[in-house]
Amino acid sequence: MGFKDNAKAWFKKGMKPTEIQFSQVFNWLRWKDETILTSEVNQLDGILATKAERAEQIQLRTEVNTLKADVNQIQADNILLTQKVNTNEQNILTNTNDINLLREGLALGLRDLEEITLETGVSQEFVLPENSMLLALDASGTGHVKVGSASGLDDYADGQSPTVLNFGFFKTTSVWLQADTAVVVRPIIFQM
Repeated sequence: MGFKDNAKAWFKKGMKPTEIQFSQVFNWLRWKDETILTSEVNQLDGILATKAERAEQIQLRTEVNTLKADVNQIQADNILLTQKVNTNEQNILTNTNDINLLREGLALGLRDLEEITLETGVSQEFVLPENSMLLALDASGTGHVKVGSASGLDDYADGQSPTVLNFGFFKTTSVWLQADTAVVVRPIIFQM
């Protein structure tokens, strides 16, 4: 029998509770100003611990999902960066094959101009079209070609033909050309 059932029997009709019984009832009651410990409430500590564990699990899952999203973003950025690097490597002019690819029309604005025949030992000025840049000179024949400014004929490039002299995107209005034997050159320009 519990405390409640004991106390009810003391207060039935015709019964007279003793001083000790009254005192016992008051000791069994919880008063409003008394603190109730969590350990005194049946299974409350276990319930609270389970809730805390669940909250930690939810927090950990959220952090794991955030990290997974970050990793996925880094992988996607890596793929884009690799593609850009590969594209940039393919776009660098390094040899005759690159010039040939450009000639095939892969670059917008690329123009092969008419051939220029260079006479032996004669300096000749080549004036670039307006809004254009010199990419290369494709020289055919067997002579040595010099390319330069008006003040120095070999200050830009020189080479033994057949050859392609690369200039990148050289912004100038004109260049001077000279060969030690008859050589034919074809300017390759980029016109904006």
